[in-house]
Amino acid sequence: MEQTARTIDPRVVEYECIFAEVADVVRRYGEHASMFTGRHMLDDVELADMSDSPAGPFSALSWKEPPGSSSSYVAYLRPGKQLDFGHMCRCDFRGGSKRFIDDIMDAMRELRDRVASAPRLPRPPVKAEEPRIPTSTWVPMTDPGDVAALTKLVEELGEAVSAAARCLAQGIAESEPTTGRPNREWLEDEIADVRALTIVVMQRFSLDAGRIAERQQVKWRHKTEWIGALDEKKDTH
Repeated sequence: MEQTARTIDPRVVEYECIFAEVADVVRRYGEHASMFTGRHMLDDVELADMSDSPAGPFSALSWKEPPGSSSSYVAYLRPGKQLDFGHMCRCDFRGGSKRFIDDIMDAMRELRDRVASAPRLPRPPVKAEEPRIPTSTWVPMTDPGDVAALTKLVEELGEAVSAAARCLAQGIAESEPTTGRPNREWLEDEIADVRALTIVVMQRFSLDAGRIAERQQVKWRHKTEWIGALDEKKDTH
């Protein structure tokens, strides 16, 4: 008996292509991988490659649209399985209204454009293999200027930790019991000292200021959103 070829919705093919394109960028340029194997993040877009799922291997992309909002999106791709996409729900491409599926595709296209324009951290050039030094041999710094720069940075970082710990234990609006020095003022001074020594070390070792600035922006954005979410959660209780 002659079998009828199954018609493939072109939107499914486009979905697969967009998913693969976005996943590849996140894997290659994600600024960090989490403690969970197969998880990477780029500009608040997270990719999870789950190879040991009881239901079979799959990949999932999650992001917020628009960035920074509370609307979470998740797109799935299971090799050889039906496709689905969710905005706090799931949709099978073999069902659902045309409008809803078209909305899904619009969101996927916006995700592709967003990831394409995300900042990508430069990767260090591959160096020629150097003669191996036995792992038991340590070669510490000996240049007096190099040692002084890093030693003072470590010292200032330690003092900043002490100031922050005092604020945590006593309150930032309080003062040091013996000297009467305000905790806020102490913290400000130590942050200033750390910034100063950071610049000294960057100049001393010709560190990449552009790369540091990009990383600083990424970290600032992530932690600002995280702290803001904690504030919102506090206000609701």
